[in-house]
Amino acid sequence: MSVGVAKRLERFRKDKNLTVTEVVMLMADKSVSVMEEMLTYAVQGPKVKTSLFAPQGVAGPPKGTGSEQRQWSPRPEDRQVMAQLVEMSGLTNESTYIAVALNYCLPEKPCKKD
Repeated sequence: MSVGVAKRLERFRKDKNLTVTEVVMLMADKSVSVMEEMLTYAVQGPKVKTSLFAPQGVAGPPKGTGSEQRQWSPRPEDRQVMAQLVEMSGLTNESTYIAVALNYCLPEKPCKKD
């Protein structure tokens, strides 16, 4: 996840007295109801689009992803649920899904579904 997402995760975790695993599961659960908007928000498209030329600029990685890592400890059945969410989203892996969901659903970002 990105440095910003990691900081927001830690702030939220401490404020609510939760573990990283609990926060991941809460935000992944919240992400289901807003998945389409979350994925639209996360995908970075080309920098320049015109009507005459092919899009210019490389699309970047999904917003929220980065080099920061946090350990979560799911039970096997929780990992199966996460695998289903990854499949539904079309994202490449569990880590990417978690970073995107945390970025979108932790406080200070668009997900307002409480």
